[in-house]
Amino acid sequence: MIKFELPPISAIESYELCISKVRVMQSQPDLKVRFESIAQEINTRENTYIDHAPKYDLHLLPKDEVAIGSVTNKELVKVYTDRMAKEKAAGYSIYSRIMVTQGDLKMCPYCGTRPFNTLDHFLPESRYPAYVVTPCNLIPSCSECNKEKHADVPSSQNDHYIHPYFDDDTSSEWVIAELDATWSAVSYRTTSPTHWSPEQLARAQHHFDQLKLAELYATYSADELACQKLTLTSLTETAGIDITRLHLEKQLEAARSINVNSWKAPLYRAILNSLPDFLEALSD
Repeated sequence: MIKFELPPISAIESYELCISKVRVMQSQPDLKVRFESIAQEINTRENTYIDHAPKYDLHLLPKDEVAIGSVTNKELVKVYTDRMAKEKAAGYSIYSRIMVTQGDLKMCPYCGTRPFNTLDHFLPESRYPAYVVTPCNLIPSCSECNKEKHADVPSSQNDHYIHPYFDDDTSSEWVIAELDATWSAVSYRTTSPTHWSPEQLARAQHHFDQLKLAELYATYSADELACQKLTLTSLTETAGIDITRLHLEKQLEAARSINVNSWKAPLYRAILNSLPDFLEALSD
């Protein structure tokens, strides 16, 4: 939905910083040694992830591992929750750097609509502990999309979510808005660009359905449609339909420059495609 830049931080840099303040405790005297013993494995796993992600093959990575080397799944998950995600944790600077890597981009890449306010594990940490603090698996997202994704895992190339770091759907229009017969409501669905493979469409459909984007976009478009009715009626009465069309084309161009496949650009395309009928209905 929105293409993000891959954070310029390696998995081993992130992991080693997170475990840097592990203390030797009486209950777990070997914890730090065990953490350090798998650092190179974390690095190797990152390389495998980066190799598979552009091929939509992340479903081939091992999941539900009881342990990585001598470190248990539970211990690895705590590296994120206790040693990265907490504000005073050793690895919190990595968390913060990932959140600001995108510069002026502030919207969740999954929905393209709400501001991001948390980090999502693209492959869920409970199922893929090896990537728990791997930056290429940590996506700035809104809490709503984070909750909707939950612990979903891909089982084939068809049911991956769109990966903000490795996928780029921003040049293809695959979200369509349709005005209802009363011209008062908008519905959204997916369509397949001619150059897409069946697998690409399946992934986009999975992403769209699982994150409930049709409902989200319809909600956001309702107020905009009401505002446009007033604006377009007034503009047509004073300047004519050609100026109204030009106004909408500029609105569409601005919306496309931000996000081709969020709710706004498809809405303007739908109004433009039926403009004479739309304006006639408004005048009745």
